[in-house]
Amino acid sequence: MSFAGATAQILLAAVFAYSSLTKVPAFAAFRDVLEKLGAGGAAGPLAAAVIAGEAGTAALLLALPGTPWPRLLVVAFAAGFAAAGLRALTLRERIRCNCFGAGGAGTLGRRQLVLLPVWLAAAGLAQAQPPGWTAEEGLAGLAVLLAAFTGILLPAAARALRTLRGDRAAFAESSGIGVADPVREKELTLG
Repeated sequence: MSFAGATAQILLAAVFAYSSLTKVPAFAAFRDVLEKLGAGGAAGPLAAAVIAGEAGTAALLLALPGTPWPRLLVVAFAAGFAAAGLRALTLRERIRCNCFGAGGAGTLGRRQLVLLPVWLAAAGLAQAQPPGWTAEEGLAGLAVLLAAFTGILLPAAARALRTLRGDRAAFAESSGIGVADPVREKELTLG
């Protein structure tokens, strides 16, 4: 087993896993990017397919280390990323990149084109020197990756949940909907 090939395969899996995990809570933002790129009504299903495909690619890279087709998925995604960058450039519109969730500060365009050779080199290195771990070892590695990313992403999710709860409480208080009225409750029980 080659250290370089194994490292490339692990890094590819990590990038795809993290990307898919960060797109889930930012699904609407990612769908909007695809709409701006011209996907129209297919943007929602396409966004779901990309997220599932990225997650599946990460899992397959780790679970089937010697099989070439997970690396072919990387090449297909890399071409898609570059195509999205090229499309954004031809639209001459700043389209915010949601490659890693809604927190992305970059825009689609040149970066995706510049990174295409990097994606291809990593996939090529992993193909030329495929890792030799077993499927069980790869799935254990995937579990470790997911646990690490959950630890990284959980604080932000908790903050978002607290904000949503605060918004819900503020709405209930300002509208009177969902707020307990002790006088009304007493009237109903005395009836």
